Amino acid sequence: MVIGLVMVMAQAPEKFNYQAVVRNASNALVTNAQVGVRLSILQGSSSGSTVYVETQTATTNANGLMTVEIGGGMVTADGGAPVTERGVCWSTSANPSVTGQHSSDGSGLGEFTSNVAGLTVNTTYYVRAYATNSAGTAYGETLSFTPGISCPGTPTVTDYDGNTYATVQIGTQCWMKENLRTTHYSDGEGIPLGSSTSNTVPYRYYPNNNAENVNDYGHLYNWSAVMNGSQTIDSIPSGVQGICPTGWHVPSQSEFIVLINYLSNNEEYTCNINQENIAKALADTVGWSTYGNASQCYIGSDLSTNNASGFSARGAGQFTSATAIVTYYNEQAIFHTTTTMSAYNFKALLRLSYQQSGVAFITNNAASISSGFSVRCLKD
Repeated sequence: MVIGLVMVMAQAPEKFNYQAVVRNASNALVTNAQVGVRLSILQGSSSGSTVYVETQTATTNANGLMTVEIGGGMVTADGGAPVTERGVCWSTSANPSVTGQHSSDGSGLGEFTSNVAGLTVNTTYYVRAYATNSAGTAYGETLSFTPGISCPGTPTVTDYDGNTYATVQIGTQCWMKENLRTTHYSDGEGIPLGSSTSNTVPYRYYPNNNAENVNDYGHLYNWSAVMNGSQTIDSIPSGVQGICPTGWHVPSQSEFIVLINYLSNNEEYTCNINQENIAKALADTVGWSTYGNASQCYIGSDLSTNNASGFSARGAGQFTSATAIVTYYNEQAIFHTTTTMSAYNFKALLRLSYQQSGVAFITNNAASISSGFSVRCLKD
């Protein structure tokens, strides 16, 4: 008994499992029997050219189920013309092809590795594998990604919980590219989930009171949680590990100023070549409400032009007041620092707003000490 299986694929096969229930001409299950299987891969559609054919034998179980490993059979002569070239192609437009940028990585079937070169930071690219034989060129699934410049030697950092964060090198500083979302300090001590604010008890909070937002926006933390017993300071570096993983620290106000100055002094990070308009360079292309029109320099005016620096800030908002209110979700990103303003003993916070083109330090004693805001860690 021979079972014909037609598969529509867009790439030369690697080995992968396929299962099917086998029935005979009377629609009865074929159980505990050996069957022959012919597998064909066609280009483009079910009526496309045959680019690969193999045969196998398989044994069904008591339920008529057979399992085969596609790519592990015998290639037949009536299909499967040899792959003469393979690689990947990429473009800033969807569905890239070999008529544009592409690599050439040998021939034949099986796994291979390609290098994608000449990319621009913070530009979205589309990439897919291809394989060429006498029947033509077939393509694999299209994937998209946005390259950034990770810190040399430290592309990621992992916290106590096992969360892994991408990094980004901006000037001389190595930053986490994501908001902190840990539930423990580096020594394993837990950080409780809060339902109210406190000046003394460390708490973490969900952005917009929704646990599902933590993965994309991180937790919000009050100052007690962030500092973990350390004293306020405004040095470079701050020297305050606080809530950050080992080898990383909570930035001081002065360290944020280093970041701001670097962006302001490099035109590619400014909007309309105005040194004050750097908010868009810090803000991500998602996680913000829209505001204004594309010709303006507000974070929300054209999200697609954000994030030139790769810092990828998102509007996680804040958790404030004893009535457990989360405000400014997708409207503001507010980051803790280790610094208080000595003249007033107020906590300094860096704020980005979807309605603004610049960044600002805000100080408010009641809100900044007890309320929940975002945390970005800086490499020691």
